[in-house]
Amino acid sequence: MTVPSPLHPDRSARGLEGGAFYAPAGDAQLWTVAFGPGDGPTLVAVAGWTGSWEVWAWTFGILSARWRVVGFDHRGTGATISSAASISHDRLVDDIFVVLDAHGIDRCVLAGESAGAGVVISAAARHPERVAGLILVDGFILASPRGEDDPFPRSLRSDFAGTIEQFANACVPDPDDGALRHWGQLIVQRSTPEHAIALWSAAVDPRDDLPRVRAPTLVIHCDGDRLSPLDNGRALAAGIPNATLQVLVGSEHVPTLTRLGEIAALIEEWYASIAD
Repeated sequence: MTVPSPLHPDRSARGLEGGAFYAPAGDAQLWTVAFGPGDGPTLVAVAGWTGSWEVWAWTFGILSARWRVVGFDHRGTGATISSAASISHDRLVDDIFVVLDAHGIDRCVLAGESAGAGVVISAAARHPERVAGLILVDGFILASPRGEDDPFPRSLRSDFAGTIEQFANACVPDPDDGALRHWGQLIVQRSTPEHAIALWSAAVDPRDDLPRVRAPTLVIHCDGDRLSPLDNGRALAAGIPNATLQVLVGSEHVPTLTRLGEIAALIEEWYASIAD
């Protein structure tokens, strides 16, 4: 019996129900995972900044009972192989469609959290025929472009471990969530200073793309988010023609980890309303 290579998988061998493999994307190899039945709706999710697909893992665990869920480590994160020099906003957008094609997905619900929201907004604006719905969780609106002269990149260069720890603490501020915060640190510190800075600098203001989004959109935002204020969520919802804003009470930045039951329930309820 021939076992398919994880680098060059046999589509018939891995099937639609699940699998994990590398998808070639130019000079990069994108680590992708899929779970759930092949006959349900499909959700493809993107994490923020240096977060891997694991930021969505627990929410996937609930949704995968009915949904086909697909995640991947974008450039500079997790198990994906890429150079820091290859990271740009446009390349991150293009990689979404590499993943869709690798998994044989013609059309899906596309989700992005934190900085990943800006990437999926651009993807939905550029290829509306492939996006049946859009989900944005604690997304960003940038007042000005980010560059290497920003204080945050300087902190990443001088003390990467300490800066990552502070970031993880801000993402999961509840003192009772120590184990979850530890896991979050392990996720984001798998990047490197060079990749983290490149990802930080690649973020763009998504507001020009908002009017071009045609997909029904669910915007979920925590009202006390310390990294992305609620006004960001309000601006995203106001700028997209067919958007619904759901506000969660809390100060965390990654509710896909800390509020997975609520996030999954909101997604199910919203999708039922747009699928009718």
